[in-house]
Amino acid sequence: MDITKLKPIPKNVLEQMKKSDKKLYLFPEHTTRFYSYLATINRELVKVTVAVKTIRDVFYHKQVAVHGIYSKECFVKDLEYNYIIGMGYRTGWYDQFLYYNPKNFEDGKWYPAKRQYYNPYSTLINASYLNRFKNYKHSAYNLYRGKCILEYLRIYEQYPEVELLLKLGISSYLVTKKSLLNKLKKDKLFRKWITENVDDMRDSFYSVKAILTAYKSNVSILKAQKTEQAVKNLETQYIYKLIAKVVEENWMTFFDYLDDKGISANTYYDYAFACEYLGLDMTLPKNRYPKDFMRWHNLRIDEYHTAKALKEVEERKKYMQKFAEVAEKYLPLQRNRNENFICVIARTPEDLVKEGELLDHCVGRMNYDQRIAKEQSLIFFIRSIAEPDKPFVTVEYSLSTHKVLQCYGFKDSKPDENVLHFVNDIWLPYANRKLRKIQKAAA
Repeated sequence: MDITKLKPIPKNVLEQMKKSDKKLYLFPEHTTRFYSYLATINRELVKVTVAVKTIRDVFYHKQVAVHGIYSKECFVKDLEYNYIIGMGYRTGWYDQFLYYNPKNFEDGKWYPAKRQYYNPYSTLINASYLNRFKNYKHSAYNLYRGKCILEYLRIYEQYPEVELLLKLGISSYLVTKKSLLNKLKKDKLFRKWITENVDDMRDSFYSVKAILTAYKSNVSILKAQKTEQAVKNLETQYIYKLIAKVVEENWMTFFDYLDDKGISANTYYDYAFACEYLGLDMTLPKNRYPKDFMRWHNLRIDEYHTAKALKEVEERKKYMQKFAEVAEKYLPLQRNRNENFICVIARTPEDLVKEGELLDHCVGRMNYDQRIAKEQSLIFFIRSIAEPDKPFVTVEYSLSTHKVLQCYGFKDSKPDENVLHFVNDIWLPYANRKLRKIQKAAA
């Protein structure tokens, strides 16, 4: 497209703009509106967008964008896309003497841009101009109500079948959907189905996916659309992934089943979760969609809780055994000599809980038992030789660094110097020597 060949707005087009503007805007003062008209530049059909503004009954106008039907680029002048107000545009009017200073985006020059940009919605003034083109005379262009007539004509050249959709009264929203047009072009039965179901599609904003699903599944478009929306709602929930896996994304059958049984997706999820935990084959219809759902739902939930409880007992048993084995392994790290204090290893998780409760700190919580079972650290109890059974100070010892990680008394208080001397200067060197012997023997 050679933008230098663009001519001024034809007088008849300008007069038509003024007439349309009076009908469309009762109070147009100071607002910017957009109109467009069709023209030809170097034998290429173009759409010229015109910005208009009325101030004190003076009709100001200027060409701000030109789009060609085949050109990959459009041309824009004194027009700025304003993302702040969302899909809005600002027009510069300095050359019309409406401002004292030009805007930062206006200099009166034409600039190229990708054709999908700078194409504001506009009222087309001279659609009948297309009658000059033999290949568009029968395109039903006069029925198109979309944003850009050039977009429709490009699609029409690739998919002449789109004319059928418009003549059937199907919304302009759908006629530009290529997935629908591809199906229409390749499948004669689909064209027949469209004609038979045109009353449902007319002026309705159904998705292409819903239309194609309705055709494939032989159900109403409304039902397919409701199913699609229900799936979208389900996708936002944590239950979606498991249900999609179980029902193998046969969503229409799934939602029909829910309606038939009068249950919610969450109720079905509870059932499916229990079945998966129990290792049932959900590809079997009797498991996926049982006839007496609530009976089997309650039965599977009970079986799940029983199996889970048994598993937890077994895991607890293994864990307790592991804890005891670790405590037994590192029993030599205890110290019971003639000092004022003794050091005793925690033998069971219950020992940790009791110690934490009596000293009011967190050793009975915060996964210290797990650290012991995994041989990450050990817990020792420091006792007074005079009261060996009374909780006094708790020590956490690292098996990797061979250091004291924590040493606290009642309510996480710091022990006195006598205790710290015993822990750091007497017991710790002793424990490290014992640990090296254990590790050497294990090697």
